[in-house]
Amino acid sequence: LLRKGETVTTKIKSAYDTNSRLYKLGLWVKDDASGIGTLTYIKKDDMRFGALGHAICDNDTKTVFDIESGEMYKCTVIGLKKGTKGKAGEIKGLFMQGNSNLGLVDKNCDCGVFGKANFDSDILKDKQVLKAGGRMFAKPGKAYIRSSIDGKSAKDYEIEIVKTNYQSSKNEKSMVIKVTDKELLEKTGGIIHGMSGSPIIQNGRIIGAVTHV
Repeated sequence: LLRKGETVTTKIKSAYDTNSRLYKLGLWVKDDASGIGTLTYIKKDDMRFGALGHAICDNDTKTVFDIESGEMYKCTVIGLKKGTKGKAGEIKGLFMQGNSNLGLVDKNCDCGVFGKANFDSDILKDKQVLKAGGRMFAKPGKAYIRSSIDGKSAKDYEIEIVKTNYQSSKNEKSMVIKVTDKELLEKTGGIIHGMSGSPIIQNGRIIGAVTHV
């Protein structure tokens, strides 16, 4: 087992469960996890990608999953659940696991999931190339988030950057945004689950990603 970053080998004695009449170890094993999020960027030179904007966590313990590997797939959006005050909505979608993965995930951390897209996929076809903007490029004011809530094509929706935090060290919550786009507000009520990872674009540069509702 892995405990506080160190691999530990130990012996566990099973206990007899009188209800099931089976011997048990008391271990809760999870061998996989899946979910829907938004791809933030792919670097054209080496096909490295970032997505989601926050870590994939265990719903019960709220801890970050220590993953061995993962895969990225296309998703078909089948509906939207509109968000309301105090309760976030969600994108309802389907994806089929199999051989048609678009890339491999190799890192899960506070800033998102990262990996490498397949060179032979068409994932970059007809996509716009943007420069990355560092923390000093992010300014309060008008900006856009790029998201695909209909599952067909990505679209820019207007937002307002209300506050920026020019952190001296890496941190996930570096700005506060407010959705001002009337179409997006009408369809989703604002940011909903599944839009995490949507790139934030200001003055033609990617300056961040949507993370928390």
